[in-house]
Amino acid sequence: MKLKNSVIKALIENGLQNTTDHSVDCKHAYKVYNFIHEVVGANKVLDEKRVELLKTAGIENAKEFDARRKALSETLKRTKKEQEELEAMDAKIKRFFELFAELMNDESELNVKTIPYEEFHKLAAENRATPAVRIIKGEPKTVNIDIFTAFRDDLKGILWSEPEEE
Repeated sequence: MKLKNSVIKALIENGLQNTTDHSVDCKHAYKVYNFIHEVVGANKVLDEKRVELLKTAGIENAKEFDARRKALSETLKRTKKEQEELEAMDAKIKRFFELFAELMNDESELNVKTIPYEEFHKLAAENRATPAVRIIKGEPKTVNIDIFTAFRDDLKGILWSEPEEE
């Protein structure tokens, strides 16, 4: 099954690793475990690709790059050379964002099996307040996300399958 990379990233950022599957039948709980394992693995690959994309865009050391760009941006009267350097840095950032957008629009292959919607519904109910860390006004804050409900449409046919008509 393929899942869009932006959804993989969003699942991780919204606390997928903090979910539980206690209410799900054992044979399906393993499928949930495997799904989480596959998404975490795919996210690690995406992180590695992001670092490669930085280098492809000409950014070797992101921290040094950011510090230098910040210093140049805060300089009110830049020399012509400093202005050219800042413009070159902005072009590199733009290139990186374009490459990263392509990566997020791409898909990753996940080796997963679906669970019945009835089991997915139990999973969603159990995880309706999944803790996730957000940066709010520069400070990390824990918020609760109804993760499986939020991503229900994205996970249709990947984590869960429609109930069969009776």
